[in-house]
Amino acid sequence: DFCLSRGLGDVYKRQVSTQSTGLVDMEIVQNLIQEAEEFIETLDYESARSRYEQVLQLQPENTEALDSLGELLIELNEPQEALKYLKKSVEVAPNQGYSKYMNLGQLFEGQEAVENLEKGIALLKEKRNDILQKKTNSEDLAQTEQEIISGLCSVAEIYMTDLCFEENAESRCGAVIEDALGISSDSPEALQTLASFKISQSKNDEALLALNKSYNAWQDQDLDRKPSYDFRVTTAKLFIELGNPQNAAKILDALLDEDDQIPRVWYLLAFAYSFFEKESAEECLISCKEVIEKEGAEPELIEQVESLLAQVTSELDAKMSSTTTGSMDVESP
Repeated sequence: DFCLSRGLGDVYKRQVSTQSTGLVDMEIVQNLIQEAEEFIETLDYESARSRYEQVLQLQPENTEALDSLGELLIELNEPQEALKYLKKSVEVAPNQGYSKYMNLGQLFEGQEAVENLEKGIALLKEKRNDILQKKTNSEDLAQTEQEIISGLCSVAEIYMTDLCFEENAESRCGAVIEDALGISSDSPEALQTLASFKISQSKNDEALLALNKSYNAWQDQDLDRKPSYDFRVTTAKLFIELGNPQNAAKILDALLDEDDQIPRVWYLLAFAYSFFEKESAEECLISCKEVIEKEGAEPELIEQVESLLAQVTSELDAKMSSTTTGSMDVESP
């Protein structure tokens, strides 16, 4: 029981030191990696990190551990440490393992990010072709295609932001999105990226069509099949930008049912309501201030909340005053 409570990671040194050949026991390495994965599932990231580090003490060039630890360190907001392990993995096996390139795409900016993403996408496309040729595991195919689409959409976003002033940025962005839609024409992520692209071209009618198609693809899905929380926040922002605050409010209200301790979402819901339901906007802003008091928020958001609250309160006061004056006029002889 004592050894179990300490875990394999605490006893591996004694086991390895008894091997006269000096060769690493692969079973120990695999057990350490399995332990790390189990710790990640239970959100015990520090224990997972420890297990991956122990693997790398045994096998410094174990790319599975290098890639996984790099990804974990991104989650732990340690980008420089993550970069060290991911670069090492590239040195060891430049043509194997797409995930390191996708993660490097997150850590870099501009053209360097695009180059890493494109390398990862190329490896994913090779994997997709292998699956198609073998005609097996449709679930693996769907996951691989989704990862390709996500990578392509990330490239498109870079062309719309960091590289927007580069020559042919617009045509390259359009081609990347077309590639993503060629894999799945009803992909919510690809369609939402298309909506952003059309907004950048000032083609808001086409943007709204793409966004509605994206939204319709997931709005009635069970929660575990819907896009991520952040993705849906972006959907709401785009609906507000495209003049459909009602859809935005519906999405944001559902997000707060999942997690009501995020000030930015309360603010966005209030902003959406401010276009068509001032009383609800005021209530959301009051709730937002309560969450900020508890959770904290960046100064910019606090300023936005106060500004919108002042605006909404002023408009409600004016409406109340107008209603009262009108009522008095009716009662006057």
